[in-house]
Amino acid sequence: MKNQDFNQTGTDERWQKLEAALLEKTRNILPDWQVKALITQISVRQQHTILTYTSPVDFTAALSARLDEEDGIIVFGSANFGRNLFRECYVGILQNTDEPAAAVIIHPNNNRRSCTVHIYIPRNLFERSCMDE
Repeated sequence: MKNQDFNQTGTDERWQKLEAALLEKTRNILPDWQVKALITQISVRQQHTILTYTSPVDFTAALSARLDEEDGIIVFGSANFGRNLFRECYVGILQNTDEPAAAVIIHPNNNRRSCTVHIYIPRNLFERSCMDE
């Protein structure tokens, strides 16, 4: 959805579009409680980027190179951000690669804040959903 169209929609419609986008990006693999947990951590005031990963290496890399101005939260799963006190880039951690995980990272952006949702889905679950279609 383009920014102009998004800005003209009501709050209820934005919530519906956000939930629909999460379900589409995750191929409806996540249980309802995980989708609801993600929705509660995301504001519908602006659009978001939603990225899905089937590689634990790619997911943990996304949780690594964070600036001091960024903020984030692990919504579910056994993941940790990879940042230390000396501002060096350390790889994020995913202790259990057999279960989904998700993080929301808020980025400063010219007096506005943008949001990126990072969702890890194990490859076997993601591929299984392709076979079911």
